[in-house]
Amino acid sequence: MKMRFSGFLAIALVFFSGLTRAQEASPATGDKTDERTNAKYLFWHLTPTEGASPEITSRIERNLRLFFEKQQGRLLMDGLTMDSLLLVEGNEKFLRCGSGPACVSGLGEIAGIKQVIAGEVKKIQGRLIVELVLVDTENKSVISRAAIESGGPPSKKHMQELSVAMFAPDAYKGSVELSCAVADAEVLIDKVKVGVTPLVGPLTTLAGKHLFEVKKFGHQTFSRVIRVPLDGTKQVVALLPEDQRVKPENVPFYKHWAFWTFTGSGVVATAIGIVLHLDANVLDENAQKTRENNLADYQTWQDKADSRHLQAYIVFGVGGVALLAAGVVAIIDVAGQSDEPNHESRVDISVLPYPSGAGLSATFRF
Repeated sequence: MKMRFSGFLAIALVFFSGLTRAQEASPATGDKTDERTNAKYLFWHLTPTEGASPEITSRIERNLRLFFEKQQGRLLMDGLTMDSLLLVEGNEKFLRCGSGPACVSGLGEIAGIKQVIAGEVKKIQGRLIVELVLVDTENKSVISRAAIESGGPPSKKHMQELSVAMFAPDAYKGSVELSCAVADAEVLIDKVKVGVTPLVGPLTTLAGKHLFEVKKFGHQTFSRVIRVPLDGTKQVVALLPEDQRVKPENVPFYKHWAFWTFTGSGVVATAIGIVLHLDANVLDENAQKTRENNLADYQTWQDKADSRHLQAYIVFGVGGVALLAAGVVAIIDVAGQSDEPNHESRVDISVLPYPSGAGLSATFRF
């Protein structure tokens, strides 16, 4: 009987000792923890989602907490002190935070902690996925995020990866080595351009899952979800076959042969016309000088002047038509511009024979 009473007394002492610790750790004012704590991180409860049971989530959370506490020591708020926050009325809402940075940062403010770790556990097609985020309490923003996937509870290697991502995000890096036969193709990670092929050496990026894309106009886009290993290199071979459905890129008018042909012809014809017109004026002056002295010479000079004027007007006309055609090409090109990348605006010029001479045929497409 005495042994039973002694055992009961020992259990009671342990219970009241734990309760006393919880009361000492609980906030005296209802909104702050003991300011003497040196903890920098708070690892909040994981949320089960998408097929993950509360039991498996709790087991994973417990294993992660033990692993993190072993590495971080007093920098990580202990679970008992953390759970004492829930003794304050109204704080139970934080159990529904999930991994939302706004809610999680509010928890960090109440706890007096600078950075909070939160996350979710999923089970998809028999695979367990653990996703963690590191939230900055002051800025209410995500500093780092990481996810691991396994067939069972996370291994020590998986937990080490999550630890690096949460406690040393600057070191959470890996690299991608890309092989691609197509030059000048854009390389994107998570929709952000990070380079152009050919890449010189491996590409350093955050570890974990990423959307990796290589794209170039006229080629089919290479798109894959890849997993970059921590402190390792992911080998990627990107094939970009030509896309036969894509039309040629629209050539601007100032790069089109027709525009410069018409412009050059117009400028040259105008210059020749000016020369002929000046020569015709000289012939006119000579005709006027000989008009009073010799009628026969006057008529000769005047005929030459009239003929030269006619030549100048004809050449001016040709030059004007050529410049007008260049302007039409430019206007059609500008008017035919489209936001669609595959839009094509073209001007096709061809020479057609006619019974009475040659002619020009222009086809405009826009």
